[in-house]
Amino acid sequence: MSLADADEGPKHDEALCLILVQQVCKCVNRELLVKFIRCFLLESNLTTVRWQAHTLVLHIYRSSSSSQQEALLDLMWSIWPEVTSHGRKAVQFVDLLGYFTIKTPQISEKKSKLYVEKAVAILRSQNKVLANHPNGFIYSMLQGLVDFDGYYLESDPCLVCNNPEVPYTNIKLSAIKVDSKSTTTTQIVKLVGSHTISKIILRITDLKRTKMVRTMNFYYNNRSVQAVVELKNKPSLWHKAKRIVLTAGQTEVKVDFPLPIVACNLMIEYVDFYDNLQATSETLQCPRCSASVPANPGVCSNCGENVFQCHKCRAINYDEKDPFLCNACGFCKYAKFDFALTAKPCCAVDPIENEEDRKKAVSSINTLLEKADRLYRQLRQSSTPLATTCLEKISEHSADKLHEESSGATPTGSGAGSNNTGVSRAIQEVVHQYCRDCKNTFEELSKIIQKIIASRKELVEYNRQQQEAAATAAAALPGSTPGTPIVTPRPGELFTKVREVPGCCDAKPREKTRHCYGCASATVEHCMTLIRALAINTNLRNIICGQGLIRELLDYNLRRGTAQVRMDVRRLLCLLTRDNVIATTELNTLLTHRIVTAIQGHLSNPDFDTSVRQEMLLLAATVEREDSCWELRVRCVMHLFLLSMKMQSPVVLDNISQPCLEILYHIIKPEAPTSKKHKDKVVESLSSVKATSSQLHVTAESWLSGDVKASFKVWRRSMPQRAVEFVSKKRKEERGKDEKSKEEKGRDLDRDLVRRVTHIKYLMEKYGARWKGKMSKGSCVKLTLEDKSWLRRAIFSPASPSARAITCKMVEAMCQVPARKKQILDMLTE
Repeated sequence: MSLADADEGPKHDEALCLILVQQVCKCVNRELLVKFIRCFLLESNLTTVRWQAHTLVLHIYRSSSSSQQEALLDLMWSIWPEVTSHGRKAVQFVDLLGYFTIKTPQISEKKSKLYVEKAVAILRSQNKVLANHPNGFIYSMLQGLVDFDGYYLESDPCLVCNNPEVPYTNIKLSAIKVDSKSTTTTQIVKLVGSHTISKIILRITDLKRTKMVRTMNFYYNNRSVQAVVELKNKPSLWHKAKRIVLTAGQTEVKVDFPLPIVACNLMIEYVDFYDNLQATSETLQCPRCSASVPANPGVCSNCGENVFQCHKCRAINYDEKDPFLCNACGFCKYAKFDFALTAKPCCAVDPIENEEDRKKAVSSINTLLEKADRLYRQLRQSSTPLATTCLEKISEHSADKLHEESSGATPTGSGAGSNNTGVSRAIQEVVHQYCRDCKNTFEELSKIIQKIIASRKELVEYNRQQQEAAATAAAALPGSTPGTPIVTPRPGELFTKVREVPGCCDAKPREKTRHCYGCASATVEHCMTLIRALAINTNLRNIICGQGLIRELLDYNLRRGTAQVRMDVRRLLCLLTRDNVIATTELNTLLTHRIVTAIQGHLSNPDFDTSVRQEMLLLAATVEREDSCWELRVRCVMHLFLLSMKMQSPVVLDNISQPCLEILYHIIKPEAPTSKKHKDKVVESLSSVKATSSQLHVTAESWLSGDVKASFKVWRRSMPQRAVEFVSKKRKEERGKDEKSKEEKGRDLDRDLVRRVTHIKYLMEKYGARWKGKMSKGSCVKLTLEDKSWLRRAIFSPASPSARAITCKMVEAMCQVPARKKQILDMLTE
């Protein structure tokens, strides 16, 4: 194939994709697409299916026109309120929604504001759900005590949070077999429960050439029975899954199901065989004494045993002389069959096909409801002492009591601890009670609820079929009144709005009242992911800040959730305040108020370190961002640092002063550059300002008060630029190159004269720049070390060794300028 043909291939595929998407847009109406998104992008419990749906919707968007893209975006935002009902399953949907919103250029400002309001509204509603949840305090404490992997105190088990995607595993058939029954050519196996099976692997060992399998059939059904014998000789109850043909002597067979089957029972049928008539008609081996016995009459002359009896259970089949399988135990003397399944357990119920099945389903639902009610009461009885006794005992911080308890016995039922672990017995009881008792009870309750919902679904489907059958029979009677005709929906434009019919599946969100803590937490994460994607756009970022989101995130989300979630909140706040003076000022004001309030009440707050940790981490994260508002953030850090240095409390120094010192130290001496362009350079060579003097022209008081004359912008204009030195060096290099070229060309120039002219120009530039810098400066500030200065208190602080170490590093970093180093030495030795 030529290169031209190779280039035509992708173009042709892209053209076909565009045509196909346009055809889909014409034939699929809006309601059908909404159903598809709900079913495969939100409700499916398989991650692979959701990602496949994600890919399809993404390609539909990319191959659509601008108007169709905008209509698809409106459709996705109309489904957005339903995310609260799908929890962790909405990851792919939120990813598409954020991508479509930032990639659709023709969105009006009115729509943009509406989209932002919808996102912020869901975030606020779910924050209120988390804040007002009855178990919210318990979950918050448990996350710091146990290996937290689920919410097991919910009164209404959530089928989203507690229906995890179970991966396919390789299981031996014997491991999940409960009962089995055999005939001479079939083997029926009852499984321990319903399983979704995607592959069956058969390995044949101890193969005898006298009789080998040629053809096998695999059947399955999903009916739960008391005994497997109820399924024997009832072919109408079985569904054929696969038919395979084996070659003579084949020892391994792989049976793949393109669509996985859901089965409670399996039946393997050995249909046809390779028979060696000559071998079977000669002699057989006695199962008792192993002597060779003629096939006719088949009685051992040595011990008198019948050679046609089963080698395992000694049963004799008088109906069939030489069966392939023993109809009593299923043993096969011609080969050994080992079955392995690629399967996973699932929740499935018996299909309802008649009134008897319907009565059984109703009875099963009532029984399951009674069992669920009993488990729910047991769960409530477990959660009450967990909250009122164990957690309250831990939160009291009674060190003496906890120490006494920790020297006692191990927790009940654990058997895995020692008396010298030093862990409080109250904490051990919480771990045991929540991670074992509550978890097991809640998982059992969740499985029962899943089975009840599946049974009700089958029951509703059966009732609907019966009603349709009755309506059809009544309409077929002579003289009956014609009923409502069945209307087949016509294919319409995908993005054309249609008349809304009550009861149909339209694009409007379905109102569901959900109070699941896990779904609310997942929805909050989705909201932050979506808002972070929207905040990439500067216009949308300003709209988001106008919704009061900064205070919302500080009040509800800065402390809640896992460490990764809290880190995402800090990143979102940094993004929202980037190059935004108003938002940065608001954030600094809120952080300062919170930290100052905590400092004022630190004597009565034993958890002072946890009360300010997240605020200090957020402050450090915002200072690390390089934008136009960095000076406001550094001013906030300096203000808090000077305030904290007035306190003598070690807890304030360790949790406020030390983090502020670390932030200021990294500003004074930043880390070495890591980019390819500057990795071999020092930080000082990259600065645009050259400090040539030790004189100070700005006081901290004027800079902290926000004086314009003391700002960094004004100070930078008064300082000499490092570019002068760079220019002179560049000119020297150019002169050197010119000299080499002149030598190569044979030109005879006076080198001494060239060097003198170059040196004179360099001196003019150097001292001219120095004169300009001195003339543009104002009054100088004397560098002194007062008795109450922060430097004296920090460098001689008896309460914080780490603060002393960082202060020394800061002083060392300040001595980078040689002239200032002498002045600092004089100041320290006064």
